[in-house]
Amino acid sequence: MRRFRELRVHHDLLKRIDTAAEEMGITTTALVEGLLERYLLRRDAKSRDDADRRSFERHPIRLPGVVYVTEPDGHCGRYQPVELHDISLNGVGFRMPPNAELDMRLADAEFEVIFRLDDNNPPVRMRCRSTRNERGKGATRVGASFIGGDAASHALMERYFVQ
Repeated sequence: MRRFRELRVHHDLLKRIDTAAEEMGITTTALVEGLLERYLLRRDAKSRDDADRRSFERHPIRLPGVVYVTEPDGHCGRYQPVELHDISLNGVGFRMPPNAELDMRLADAEFEVIFRLDDNNPPVRMRCRSTRNERGKGATRVGASFIGGDAASHALMERYFVQ
């Protein structure tokens, strides 16, 4: 049996939440529960020790790259230049200029990161999901897990780390 507890929310905030829920076609309760659940999952993931979160060691690297984020309508996307600063077989860390809209979209959506490990091979294209998104002075740092990619990109990554 679920236990309910009353939470007090400022009237203006409640109106904004109600409006957002209505626009999304869901109940206010479902929206608030979803937001709180997402926040708590992220908080818990950040509180775990880095060694526990990573199954492969990250290697420092300095490479230019591009992030491709699909627009919310799903019909087109946006490319954002980034600088990769660490990489492993299951994820990547990069910096990009701060952009509030893009920062939020990277935090909530899948995206693609495209980069070259060296000049002798084709670009690596990997689907990612953000695991960390920290906005700082002059740059946003993003940590992302690889969630997919083509076979050629996986093979390039494996060869790079075996060398």
